[in-house]
Amino acid sequence: MRRLAAVLVLIVAAGCSSNESGGPGAVSPTPTATATTTEPAQGNVKGGSAKADVSGQETFSVEVPLSTGDSQFNAPPAGFAFVFKDDKDNLITIGGESFDGSRPTAGTLALGVVFNREGRVIAHTDTSGGCEVTMKREGGAVSGTFQCGQIEDGRYSVKGTFSAELV
Repeated sequence: MRRLAAVLVLIVAAGCSSNESGGPGAVSPTPTATATTTEPAQGNVKGGSAKADVSGQETFSVEVPLSTGDSQFNAPPAGFAFVFKDDKDNLITIGGESFDGSRPTAGTLALGVVFNREGRVIAHTDTSGGCEVTMKREGGAVSGTFQCGQIEDGRYSVKGTFSAELV
């Protein structure tokens, strides 16, 4: 659970502004995703992948495996963090409060992408509604889609799919 909390804090903090007064926009040092459960389909993940299709200034696709050591899923109302990465340092992260359905990114749902392209890096993190994530838990798996209309100052858009097999 500590790994989940640390990943969630990093994902959400990457897109939040600091506010020392504790008002809106403050990042709490105590993560709320600490719920535990005895349901066997919740907890660690054992496999999965994400595929992103990028278009705009250039068009390409990237498929990355789930990093099971960095990923965790707990059913609503707890939290989740999916980290997909490959040996070329391409990265797709999705994390926040667990849900079923479709939601825009927000302070409770973050999406991050990093694509390494022949010496250039295309990177984007969103927690302010610029991306949409759908997620559905069915049986022993979670799957979904994501899309961001404008990243890298409008030079690219990205949409993709992800899946994670639950332990």
